[in-house]
Amino acid sequence: MSGEAAPRKGPPLGLRLGIVSSIIVVGLMGVLVFFEQRKMDRDERLHSRSSMETVLAILAEEIGKQVDAGGVEKEVEEFLTAQQRTARDPIRVAVLGPDGGIVAGTAALAGEPLRVSMEVRSDALPGGAGTLVMEQSGGSLEREVVERTGRLLLDVAITALVLLVALHLATRALVGRPLEHLLATVDRMEQGYWRNVDVPGGAWEMRWLAWKFQGLGERLDGLLKSIVGARALPTPGTEPAPASCRGLPGDPGRKAGCVPAITVATIEQRLAHDPRSDAGWSRRISARIVEALEEHGVEALGIEFRMKDATSAWWKMRSKSLRLEDLEDLFAFRIIVPSEQDCYAAVRIIHSTFAPDLLRFKDYVRSPKPNGYRGIHTCVADGDGERFEVQVRSTEMHEQASHGTAAHSRYKAWIELAGMQDTARRGSPGNA
Repeated sequence: MSGEAAPRKGPPLGLRLGIVSSIIVVGLMGVLVFFEQRKMDRDERLHSRSSMETVLAILAEEIGKQVDAGGVEKEVEEFLTAQQRTARDPIRVAVLGPDGGIVAGTAALAGEPLRVSMEVRSDALPGGAGTLVMEQSGGSLEREVVERTGRLLLDVAITALVLLVALHLATRALVGRPLEHLLATVDRMEQGYWRNVDVPGGAWEMRWLAWKFQGLGERLDGLLKSIVGARALPTPGTEPAPASCRGLPGDPGRKAGCVPAITVATIEQRLAHDPRSDAGWSRRISARIVEALEEHGVEALGIEFRMKDATSAWWKMRSKSLRLEDLEDLFAFRIIVPSEQDCYAAVRIIHSTFAPDLLRFKDYVRSPKPNGYRGIHTCVADGDGERFEVQVRSTEMHEQASHGTAAHSRYKAWIELAGMQDTARRGSPGNA
């Protein structure tokens, strides 16, 4: 544990995520509302101008039929009267002569934002032509734009508030409470209570993390018990004392450093009734290994399987002061791949396919055995919790282990499952 003080407690995670997410959403929605409002304003103005041009074209046609100034003035007044009844804002209409002076209509133009004009021809106009101008203040359009903008901003604010509350509640349920549970679990583990780690609900990441803590606690607990219960092995050439078998209090099955408490015949019976001794189980695991390797582009030149014989298991229990349950290599698969690089790739795939026991990982490729044996050994468990060893070798390592300096005079049977030419292979118990 470092000497640094623990980090200060800050605002809840859900509240922080909610605030940050709301700021981002409000910013994005604000930008979208701004551009959408500008587009709607532009479209409204274009529509208003188009409507004004349409009615102004009708007026221009009627003015073209007049023969005197009085007729032109009358048409303009009737047009203004009709338009003022339906228009939302004041309208000004005027007929301008060639010199820009007003010939008929409104006495003065105000230069309103909505303004359209078109050429008009009539014998009643000076020079036979003029310009017809129509203006509208557009005040109602501006008010409508402001009201619509206010409604949109209110919608954005309500959305941000709902998002803030929803994210806070969801994060609290999926992350906050499970995280508090995990922190309490870590506190208990710091006090030495490593087992019985409960897996809380919530997001799958939190459940996965709790499950990993659970497995870590169990392994640490077992490792500590092994360290506490360990004693020095007898010196070479001396026999262990059967009557003083060492072990942890309350663990009568552990007869460390002495003759195993069970016989070879008992081991044979237990192995025979073990689910892993069934041929169907080894075929299923082998098929799963092959499928995983092929999926990741690693070629398996061969896969072998063996069940440790009872005599070999008994001797290993005696020499290493283990229980039968402690033997991780009772059932083992051997994978042969083309190269050393493929060995490490295959191990990564095996660890991602099954549940690895990292405390039982042995890299004899980088650190070969004294007899020159090279390979990678790892222990994993399938979905039912059945544990087994996986050995990975390259073809060169396999040849050396079978016939080179790493070969041993005593052999165990390995049964071909995939890719091997022979129906059975033999491997050294020291290397298996």
